[in-house]
Amino acid sequence: MNEIQVKRDLQELVNDFKSRHSYYKSLLESDIETKLIYDLFVKILGWDKNDFKQQGKVMRGEKRGRADYGFYIGDKLVFFLEVKRVGIPLDKEADKQVISYALSKRVPFAISTNFEQMKIFCVEEADEGKKIFRVFSKPEDYIEKFQDLLLLSKESFEQDKLLKEAIKEERLKKRMSIDKILLEDLMQVRKLIVDDIEKTYPQKYEINDREEIVQRIIDRLIFIRRCEDVGINPESFYLEEVKHLPDNKAHPKLKEIFEKYNQVYNSGLFAIGVDNDCDNIKIDGLIIKKLISYLYESKNKEYIYNFDWIDADVLGQVYEQYLGKILLQSKSGKSKLTDSQAHRKEQGIFYTPTPVVDYVVKNTLGELLKNKKIKPKDIKILDCACGSGSFLIKAFDYLYRELSNGKEASQMKFDGQGIYSLKTEILKNNLFGVDLDNKAVEITKLNLLLKASEKNRRLPEEVDLHIRHGNSLVDSDKIAPKDYFKWERDFQEGSFDIVMGNPPWGADILQDVDYFVSRYGVSKKNLNSFDLFVRKAISLLKEGGFFGFVIPKNSIKSNDYTNLRKYILENTLIKKLTLFGIFEGVTQEFIVLIFVKNNDKLDIKNKNKIVLNNKDII
Repeated sequence: MNEIQVKRDLQELVNDFKSRHSYYKSLLESDIETKLIYDLFVKILGWDKNDFKQQGKVMRGEKRGRADYGFYIGDKLVFFLEVKRVGIPLDKEADKQVISYALSKRVPFAISTNFEQMKIFCVEEADEGKKIFRVFSKPEDYIEKFQDLLLLSKESFEQDKLLKEAIKEERLKKRMSIDKILLEDLMQVRKLIVDDIEKTYPQKYEINDREEIVQRIIDRLIFIRRCEDVGINPESFYLEEVKHLPDNKAHPKLKEIFEKYNQVYNSGLFAIGVDNDCDNIKIDGLIIKKLISYLYESKNKEYIYNFDWIDADVLGQVYEQYLGKILLQSKSGKSKLTDSQAHRKEQGIFYTPTPVVDYVVKNTLGELLKNKKIKPKDIKILDCACGSGSFLIKAFDYLYRELSNGKEASQMKFDGQGIYSLKTEILKNNLFGVDLDNKAVEITKLNLLLKASEKNRRLPEEVDLHIRHGNSLVDSDKIAPKDYFKWERDFQEGSFDIVMGNPPWGADILQDVDYFVSRYGVSKKNLNSFDLFVRKAISLLKEGGFFGFVIPKNSIKSNDYTNLRKYILENTLIKKLTLFGIFEGVTQEFIVLIFVKNNDKLDIKNKNKIVLNNKDII
């Protein structure tokens, strides 16, 4: 970069702005892009016009708008730029808007400007006093603080100069991540509803019944907030309207909104009186208004929630952590929310990092889609311990991208009501999940419905989401009367093209050990739940079907799992075995195992030759 020439060009731009200030002040934000932002960021700071993408405009009021542009180095999003009209002040509300958007997308830097002024924010800085990294208070500051401005150049981001400078100045003291902030507020919402139910109906509901009621209400509220922020809510029904009503009218209005959504999105989520009593209880109006407010803005008032900004994997992380928190009943009969490591251990509940989910889906579904003889619309994908649905959500994205670019999309016909959509076809035909935790089942359904929601489209009247509650490993009502799962009854599709996921490791299965020994032909010694899930997955796969699991690293070396390794090698062709480190809440290292089911009766030493650290692992 020729800094002397760049500075001359910058001076010309500043002079032109000052001499034609009234003209620039008359421009709309969309015109400022070509008149000022393009000149500043492309001509002067070295960005290519293909390096930044418009993120969209305000959906409903300034408060929950988007940042205007995302800037990329390759595929990596490095900062957001919020553009205001000349003369519009860069106030605290505008600051909060762009910071909230960047934080929700996990981008470390954000910039807001009306060209007269510019602010650079370190989004993850916890100290409010240090969040504003640099300020240009007047156009002349671009010249006077020229080296600071160059931190926004493409060359600077290619060399991480802004990041290094922020670290040097200790401006990156981590604030809570978006998933932690949202989790705290969801837990607060959960507590508000639980406490109100206990107060109004002190003896009526068991703790599990309260959990189901609360879960259904929260799922509905999040679905509605997502529809609002995407701009697909029916007839302008907004939860925010409830906040401004008298307390005695808040609950009737909320019920009216639920009923309207039941008419428009007939998915089961808003069905009245089907699964639990959530439509038969009355919640205090003040409580309703308070819990709704926490879904628009964080309790600490620092973060604006827009559920169109929050990616599915972030919401998945929130819900995985949410599932680890359970209601316990005290001696007084009051419920208490607690983060139960024992519950996590018992159920094997641990969140799978997004890059690991991506890796599994890419190397199973991504590979299967390369086979042009297979029609994507016919692929059946199963996660037999689906949690909040992170693997199924990523599989949805792959299938939607593939199908929307294929012949199937061009052949689609919409019926008279505009109901038919590719997204709902994927939900109905391609994705299957089972989980022992009923809350996880509801959350997976919610996450998939959020993926399928489209502007000006109803969901079909019967969206049979193939997400079921049950114990994937037990098909006997004598062993698990409430949780047993009959595969041939609940999933009549039979075998699957792909089985993927992160099954429970070390879940509590000792009480049923004799059943598992008999059912799966395993030994009692060192029996682990993931071992059973691997065997079950192989039995559910079609010949040639893909398997992708996250399992403990010691499964490939420990003598405890010799029989499991032999079973895998006899029945499959291993494609990849990739070692990772550890992830949050789990102390063991893990691997991703990818294989294809193959029952050819070959000598396993010739069929699969796997070497780890120069040692044969068979």
